[in-house]
Amino acid sequence: MYYRRFLTFLHFVWNAFHNEVTDCVATGTVLNLLHQKLLRKLRFPVLLLIRAITSAPKVSG
Repeated sequence: MYYRRFLTFLHFVWNAFHNEVTDCVATGTVLNLLHQKLLRKLRFPVLLLIRAITSAPKVSG
């Protein structure tokens, strides 16, 4: 029971993350943000990566 809920949650999170990454890569901002933020501050790279992905501008489709 909990296993299925956990897998559903992971699937939902992965889809949201994949959409954000796709938008960022399309605009090229993810590389700039990774270079500027992650290379300077290596203490919390995962949190900085999430912040970079969520604060990047969206691609208007």
